[in-house]
Amino acid sequence: MTTDPTPGPATSRRPGRPRSETSHRAILEATTGILADDGWTGLTIDRVVRRAKVSKATIYRRWSSKEHMVVAALAHAAPPAQAPAVDGTRAELTALLASELERIAASPAGPALLALAPQIAARPELAEHVHAGFAAPRTAAVRDALARGAARGDIRSDVDSDAVAEMLAGPLLVRLMAGDRAGDPGAVRRIVDTLVQGLERREN
Repeated sequence: MTTDPTPGPATSRRPGRPRSETSHRAILEATTGILADDGWTGLTIDRVVRRAKVSKATIYRRWSSKEHMVVAALAHAAPPAQAPAVDGTRAELTALLASELERIAASPAGPALLALAPQIAARPELAEHVHAGFAAPRTAAVRDALARGAARGDIRSDVDSDAVAEMLAGPLLVRLMAGDRAGDPGAVRRIVDTLVQGLERREN
């Protein structure tokens, strides 16, 4: 069996019939739907087969494990937001966080992530896959925004970008758990303003 190139290490696919994009999308959508409804324990290959109307072989040709399939499904449901075309670290982080919250909350990825949360905490392998395939691209977007802010001179150059990304991810998850489905711009702005106050460059 091979792994999907997005959430796991890139590998070449086995020779055979060309991959059906319709089947591929149906598998991913079935996976997030079952996760959202019944959580990790309710997600089985047999249920995905029935809902997506594909064979087990079709699934196993794409992913080597349930974990890889889940991360591919999350990434498909809510791809990372593009960096906003705005000037200023506060404005950029506010737009980025609001876009991410709206994108995740409005898709099956939101309830699927909430259903997965206990398993992510208890299963290191699953946590590693979710981080690599779903969280890391979002962390990279925050790092890029902070690098641009440091280059402009509106935040300090010694900021720990990974720590900042974690500080932003926490409130986002809390708002998802609270049922925020619209990416409340006022709440997002308050979160970013509070954080950026500690990052800004100040003249002595």
